[in-house]
Amino acid sequence: MRNVRSNHTRIFFLFLAIASVILTITCGKKAPPSPPVPLVPMPALETKVTQAGESLLFSFRLPELSSDEKTPAEVGRLVIYRFKTLRIPPAAPPTQTAPAQTQTSPQAQTAPQTQTAPQTQTQTQTQPKPVETARTMTELEFEEQAEQIAEIPAEKIDSYMRDNYFIYQDKRDIKAGSEDLTSWFYYGVQLYSKKNKKNQFGRLVALFPDIVPEAPKQFVAKISEKSIDLSWAPVTTDLSGKPLPPGSVVYNVYRGNNANFAPITPINPGPVSTPSYADGQFQFGKPYYYFVRAALNTQRREQESEHSNVIFIFPQDIYPPSAPQELNIVAAREGMVLIWSPNPEEDVAGYNIFRKVEGETEFKKLNTKLIRETTYADADVKPGFKYYYQVSAVDKAPSPNESSRSSEVSEEKRNP
Repeated sequence: MRNVRSNHTRIFFLFLAIASVILTITCGKKAPPSPPVPLVPMPALETKVTQAGESLLFSFRLPELSSDEKTPAEVGRLVIYRFKTLRIPPAAPPTQTAPAQTQTSPQAQTAPQTQTAPQTQTQTQTQPKPVETARTMTELEFEEQAEQIAEIPAEKIDSYMRDNYFIYQDKRDIKAGSEDLTSWFYYGVQLYSKKNKKNQFGRLVALFPDIVPEAPKQFVAKISEKSIDLSWAPVTTDLSGKPLPPGSVVYNVYRGNNANFAPITPINPGPVSTPSYADGQFQFGKPYYYFVRAALNTQRREQESEHSNVIFIFPQDIYPPSAPQELNIVAAREGMVLIWSPNPEEDVAGYNIFRKVEGETEFKKLNTKLIRETTYADADVKPGFKYYYQVSAVDKAPSPNESSRSSEVSEEKRNP
């Protein structure tokens, strides 16, 4: 009996030893390596669709990074897709009619005659027209139904770029009764890596076109010290030649620093209701290109006319500061001390000091460098002589502009 137990014990420990060896061998092996995740460009940024006359403009920015969020993106090609679907405007809410009110004249209580036809007033309240919005569409649904409308290889991408925006122009049929006017248009873009691996669509955008006003004409500009004043002829008809109601047309102004700038965002914070605009946010010595588009105040802001003629402006600072004010003089031990008020202009670089002595006919400039402060002490004076002073201001323009001189002040240097 003891031998049987001993055999069983040997077999158990032998099994444990074999299992330990198997586990050691198995644990020492490495799993097969996972295939590397291909790097693709991140999705396009700031996707947007707008209408400009008879075209829909699909725009976006190319990403700077790849899908690992650290490697610079390299776009091998890009493919633009479009999905067209019938518009289904939301139903207008029902008209609410207030209960009829019967008013009985007070005279009916005292007059002998009887009123048989009471006065009835019915109030009708019309609810605001609901806003038509694009329906939500998943990326998978868009990919299954959209059609490819453009494929742009890497070497041609630059020809579509405008101020770092890629802009694709999709010509549409903008005529009364056309199918395009009854449709929503969805747009998306896929970017491919140099190894032909594509990314996701990212944000889809949608817009339906509408009959918009004609493009503004007679667009002109005038430069002043504080603003670039733009004006144009009022737009009175739409693309079909139909007259537009007075007050229904609004405008958006666009500005760029090169002739091929991207008309993505107007510079006016809200639609302009008059055919003029003053741009006070500019700098002298920089080039500017302008154009204006028209829209209806009943339409979406993305639905605009074609742009007007383009104006090129290169404003130069030819406007001198105002003459310094409140110049005063005090005869002190250190000489003639001048003090005046700071000029209100922000671009004042400094001041010049002019002096003449009693008996002289012309003022002479005393300083060789601009005076930065608004005080000046003239120590080169002699007792018994009367001195006359004037001050001018000079700006920071590339060709500095000097103001007219201040009012003249004078004082005699007396013996100490």
